[in-house]
Amino acid sequence: MYLSVNANGARYSHMAYRLNQRRNTLASGKYPDISLLHARDQRMAARELTAS
Repeated sequence: MYLSVNANGARYSHMAYRLNQRRNTLASGKYPDISLLHARDQRMAARELTAS
């Protein structure tokens, strides 16, 4: 999980994952609209989906 900052200053939390030998990213939302705790919860839910 990482935080990316765009040129206009917008910050987004992302999660990198691999599925079928391909690297993908999943955006959790714009910071601070989405808290770190909520982004971590979304990451755990995404990990469960990719594992199944």
